[in-house]
Amino acid sequence: MDIALGMLETTGLTPAIAALDVMAKTASIRVVQAEINDFLGVCVKVRGEVADVQAAIDAGQTVASQM
Repeated sequence: MDIALGMLETTGLTPAIAALDVMAKTASIRVVQAEINDFLGVCVKVRGEVADVQAAIDAGQTVASQM
């Protein structure tokens, strides 16, 4: 079993939460951390199997980019 770490950076907390919601519903992933950086960005880190992480990141990016 290959474990991957995926990172998604958003601008603002609301898009990050919406992205995390969709990511968790899309694939079997675990949230490692969500950190706020100095420029009002949020970096969400998830882990899981490679295919699950890729699917979750793709889904999260789609939702966050619409906000």
